[in-house]
Amino acid sequence: MMVRNRLVGFALAAGGALVCAGLAAPAHAAAPDPATQPMVPASTLVLSANPGEQPSPFAKHVVLTCEPAGGTHPDPGQACGQLAEANGDFTALKTRTDQACTFIYAPVTVTATGYWRGQKVSYQETFPNDCVLSATTGPVFRF
Repeated sequence: MMVRNRLVGFALAAGGALVCAGLAAPAHAAAPDPATQPMVPASTLVLSANPGEQPSPFAKHVVLTCEPAGGTHPDPGQACGQLAEANGDFTALKTRTDQACTFIYAPVTVTATGYWRGQKVSYQETFPNDCVLSATTGPVFRF
């Protein structure tokens, strides 16, 4: 019994010393190294495309992040580049004038929601067919 009391006393003394040492030591938080911090994208958009004249919950969706380019979009570098040229304005995307499209009406509706360089984005447009969509929006909705 005496040995046990000595062990308990020793444990309490050692624990108290550790607590006091911890309280006496200055609490300096090291500044995080920016090189090791994950980079937060300047822009994050959820893009969708589906057949028909209205958005659908069954539409194909991808995430596009820019600066740095990434997400689930199959070609984020090209899509971000195209959007950067248009300053994030989907209606100002560079249209291909050398692409001939048929007059077959098979509508495709696309949407984009999220943020472009801190500005809220909400875009929806229906194109007459995939060819016109591709000629108008380039790689942005090519997924």
